[in-house]
Amino acid sequence: DRRLRVINYGVPLTTDIADIQNNIDSQELTCYLLRKSLEFMYKNPNMGQIKEDILARARKIFTEVSKAKKQEGLPESLMSFTMSMLGILKHPLFLENTWQHKPEADIATAHRIKLNMTTIDETLLHFVPYLFAIHTLNEEDASYYDENGSFIYPQLLNLSMGSLSSGGVYLMDAGDALYMLVGSQVDPSVIYSLFSVNSVDQVEVLSEDIM
Repeated sequence: DRRLRVINYGVPLTTDIADIQNNIDSQELTCYLLRKSLEFMYKNPNMGQIKEDILARARKIFTEVSKAKKQEGLPESLMSFTMSMLGILKHPLFLENTWQHKPEADIATAHRIKLNMTTIDETLLHFVPYLFAIHTLNEEDASYYDENGSFIYPQLLNLSMGSLSSGGVYLMDAGDALYMLVGSQVDPSVIYSLFSVNSVDQVEVLSEDIM
């Protein structure tokens, strides 16, 4: 006997485009535009043209949202979209001279392949890094998994100089690298708790920047 398996699936519908725009996932939208650009690179690695295409797509989204809202400004769902777009346009992958025959071209190719395979969260880290304050981080506030199995990060800082101080220790997750910034006036007890040394001068570093 042939049997049919019927699966009911409810799809929410609306007649108001503003409902859709107010619930846009800006991260997924950013990754969609990014991967369309990466796809275009295989056919024509003209960075100027690709960046213009990204800007044109972003402007069209802003224009359509403004028309639907009949007022200036973006819905809350798109507030991080502009920062993500700026991060993409400034990334080394989209520099004009990236595709010349030199080592940087191989790095750009590796980035392109990686960004086509990573998750949305991992992809956006390359363009909008996470910044954490280590010196104020308590053990109970460190990263953990909630009851739903979702990974919860520590409190994120704004990506601006105003978030930094000479008495702080900061960790930046940039997707494919971790950067630690140690201020010039950090409490010695903090230095010892982090590195088991009495002075930041005793810490082995790859690069150093004194605030």
